Amino acid sequence: MIGREFTMLGTLTYFIPMCVSVLMTMNRFFILIRPTDQRVFGQKRIFFYCFLILILCFTLLIIPRLSYCPVNFLASTLVFLTACAPERHPVTKFTNINAIWVPTTLLFINVIMMLYLKSIRYDIFSRIRQKSSVISMSSSNSLAQSQIRREHMLMRQTVAITVGLSFYEVGSLLMRTFPDTYNSLPQEVRDLTFYFRLETICAINFIVYYLGSPSTRKMLKKYFRSGELRRDLSTRKISSTFQMSRIES
Repeated sequence: MIGREFTMLGTLTYFIPMCVSVLMTMNRFFILIRPTDQRVFGQKRIFFYCFLILILCFTLLIIPRLSYCPVNFLASTLVFLTACAPERHPVTKFTNINAIWVPTTLLFINVIMMLYLKSIRYDIFSRIRQKSSVISMSSSNSLAQSQIRREHMLMRQTVAITVGLSFYEVGSLLMRTFPDTYNSLPQEVRDLTFYFRLETICAINFIVYYLGSPSTRKMLKKYFRSGELRRDLSTRKISSTFQMSRIES
């Protein structure tokens, strides 16, 4: 019975980053259009948007869970099975079929935006149109360099998220399109395929917020170094106390 709740919770942790990637892409696009106006994506509004995303994802999952056809994940065979198999709830069927369009579409949009930023960074448009002098180009580049680097980093993070989500969804699409071919594969191959799709999602946080974010990486390194320093000082204090006790005795 509890397996259905764990299945819904696990799917919720997958749906949320997918919908957050939509919000991230909208934010990046808004930065390109109006880089100096970020009122639409202020801190309070971002919290409100994330709350709406949580409500949306939870609603999409709680409807099938309370219906006649809930979804349950079988850990023994690594498959999702519905109570009305082979049928599925309309909401479940809708999300399974259309979820692939979210990461793939966002990936395409973010690649286009990255190419656009790269063209601005190297002044391709300015060279083609020849509307600005060398002095104005260099001064403009120096002023916008930090902003472009920041935008480029944000774009790379969003692309990494959409690529990670695309692996899982493309694999799911291939399994639905060629079920006989997939079922004819050895069990070990199917298990490895499932774990690979799953681990790409688990690796998103490490790739995006550690490898792709220098500020977060520095913060974590500083935190762990301070922890090691505290443990080292504590060990030295205990050692010195032990030595003093031996000398006194």
